Amino acid sequence: MGCRFGPKRPVGFNQNRLPLSAEIACRKLRNLQAYWANRSEAFEAAIEDDPIAQPILSLLEKVRPERWWQGTTAQLWERLRVHAGEASRAPNFPQSPVALGKALRRIEPALAAKGVTMERKPITAGTQVTLQAR
Repeated sequence: MGCRFGPKRPVGFNQNRLPLSAEIACRKLRNLQAYWANRSEAFEAAIEDDPIAQPILSLLEKVRPERWWQGTTAQLWERLRVHAGEASRAPNFPQSPVALGKALRRIEPALAAKGVTMERKPITAGTQVTLQAR
């Protein structure tokens, strides 16, 4: 019963003597809170399972104090391969800059939830990627 909403137009009362419109508002609030908690857990799981998310986060940690990186997808792929070490030989690690670009698009929402903004711009030599941690 943590919700306290003033009913606009009570239709009746439930067994807890709350107006039904307030009960509906409380239920919607609890559903919304559950949605955001589930979304957060899903992003955490995606980051843990993704082969490039952890190397990107640790790369941004190493470029302190500015915490941003900019270059082409090919440069980022090379940097992540070196940074990931043995993990870069795993079959699910992107095997080319093109595959890295596709993987970046998939993991972008989860990285954004962790505070990493990503910007991609097409250039003549491929795609320029800018990563910045907040």
